[in-house]
Amino acid sequence: MKLAIPVQSKEGFVSAEEVEKKVSMLMDGKSLRLPSTEAARDIHLIPVWWRWYYWGSPIAWTIYGIFASQFGDIKTVIDTPQGPQRVDLYLKENLGHEHDFVIPVFFAHIGWVLLFFFVFAYGIKFLKLHSAAELSDLQDVK
Repeated sequence: MKLAIPVQSKEGFVSAEEVEKKVSMLMDGKSLRLPSTEAARDIHLIPVWWRWYYWGSPIAWTIYGIFASQFGDIKTVIDTPQGPQRVDLYLKENLGHEHDFVIPVFFAHIGWVLLFFFVFAYGIKFLKLHSAAELSDLQDVK
């Protein structure tokens, strides 16, 4: 069953708060929190010593690649809390995403795939993982 949420706004866009109110009304007052759009911006406000952890995550590379490839070359002016700004400049200044970095992101994804492939292949070839039946047979031999 699909749920249609009719929400209209004078400005032409719908805020997360408006959607939460409509969903809350449809769910008989039960609260629902949508993820904040500021969460992506807050990722870049992490302490310096944690940045290695962020860039060591395949999910971070995926999010960067999606935003940079889909929105990084758009020159349309949008309204932001800082005033009118181009989409590509907004991504660069607020999220640190540059469209020119899409190629290294691609190779990082290839690197992640190869790393997981070789770790999996090593694990299958060299780690001796036995089934429960094989283990019981080994205990009977002793």
